[in-house]
Amino acid sequence: MVRRRGWLPVAACVGIGLNSIRLRGRVGAIDVIESVDHGPPGGAPGSDDPHAQRPPYVLLLASGVRLGPEHRRAADAYARRHGCEVLDLVPAEMSAHRILDLARMVDPSTYRSARLARGRGAFQAVLVDAEVLARTGLTTADSTDLTDLTDLTEAELVAVLETCKRHAAASTDLAVLPGLVGAEPDDGRTRLSVHRAAYAWEPARRVLPALRDAAILLGATSNPLAALAAVTMSWLQPVAVGGSRLWVTPGTLRRSMLTRRRGALLQLVGMPSRTRDLLGAPTIGPDPATCPRAPRPIRTAGRLTPTEIAEKRSQYRRELAGGLDRFLESPRTTCPWCGGNDLSVRMNGRDVSQGKPGRFRYDRCGDCGHVFQNPRLSFEGLDFYYRDFYDGLGAAMIEEVFGFSPGPYLHRASLSIPTPRRWLDVGGGHGHFCNVARTVWPTTSFDALDIGAGIEEAERRRWVDRAYRGLFPDIAADLADQYDVISMFHYLEHTRDPLAELDAAALALA
Repeated sequence: MVRRRGWLPVAACVGIGLNSIRLRGRVGAIDVIESVDHGPPGGAPGSDDPHAQRPPYVLLLASGVRLGPEHRRAADAYARRHGCEVLDLVPAEMSAHRILDLARMVDPSTYRSARLARGRGAFQAVLVDAEVLARTGLTTADSTDLTDLTDLTEAELVAVLETCKRHAAASTDLAVLPGLVGAEPDDGRTRLSVHRAAYAWEPARRVLPALRDAAILLGATSNPLAALAAVTMSWLQPVAVGGSRLWVTPGTLRRSMLTRRRGALLQLVGMPSRTRDLLGAPTIGPDPATCPRAPRPIRTAGRLTPTEIAEKRSQYRRELAGGLDRFLESPRTTCPWCGGNDLSVRMNGRDVSQGKPGRFRYDRCGDCGHVFQNPRLSFEGLDFYYRDFYDGLGAAMIEEVFGFSPGPYLHRASLSIPTPRRWLDVGGGHGHFCNVARTVWPTTSFDALDIGAGIEEAERRRWVDRAYRGLFPDIAADLADQYDVISMFHYLEHTRDPLAELDAAALALA
């Protein structure tokens, strides 16, 4: 009779089998670049190809990866033919763990159309439209002065693909390129750096294989046959997942059990650690030491260096030395919504997001029920408390929060209305709503407005057609009668004067 622990390796066998079927389906959905175009890279001027006039592609290669000129031409032709601005090139032959990692990270059936999906791939070779690469800020050169870049680390290509996918939200894809020679197999440390970069905000995914192995070990003495079967299935899983499309590099399968386990053990070290924000308050986030460093000639866009963080700390200390009074206006004695004077204190709060100092009182109007901050923030206070929340130090975390799921944005955009000609999203943040709403209204022009620098990044990503940075009431006169729809998601309750915001909306509506 099998003891209770003996069912653990049985469950592991079932899980490995079902997961292998799922991952094999993903690999089978990756397109293969078969034909070799003997034309010049980048497209020949005057050809009938509608994508021939696109800027040339820049090739980014991981260290040790090799690509012949004929295969480069085939990749360029495929990217042009399929309208790809970013194309991750997958070697047909890879080490065992790279096959598994690729299948786990990418669902090819939805990858291109998922506008908020993380940029993922094999991290060996990436073709990027020169104009897109210039917009990302990953290089200091413009689109006319970009050349192929080699000897990048695979962890650096993680950052490249994540950034490029955001700037080519619906034109990023991946394809298998036979003839592309991948990087040499590693001892697990390269895989560790890739996982730390790719799963910086998903730490649980880095230890799931180790938990599976622990379950097998716990039940090994009670059910040794099932444990042996589970280990064998795990060992052969890369072959089953790759199928006829991706092959395990000769010799690596034999060592893959040890290589993959070493990487899993290393994952248990360096999990997200407690760091401190600009003012010394503790916060949770990825350990900067595990994040990919900005190499030459690629630099990491949007991530602050230790020097920049130190400068920000000094700036905050100088501002705090002047006291907090200037960040608040004089208290009101009447309700800003109805004008009533029956006010009572509802609660006192503080900055729970960044830990910046200050206490904030909220009053409730007895006549209309409106709750408002009293006294409200001054313009200087808005700048102080919103700084580094949507951009700067907080940009990476906000990116993860806003990009977690397209569901809420699709729900907001799915309105039973005639097709809008122009849509203005006020308080647009980084443009996530506009980016996703295009799948519902593909012919609508989406503009957005916000006070933070993130809205300008949204325009660079082409998530919005035009970005306005500033306060809506100050800009409304320039936008009079231009928009069919104006949205204010999680915005109106944050404004200093809601009535002025609604007057601005009435003015901007056609």
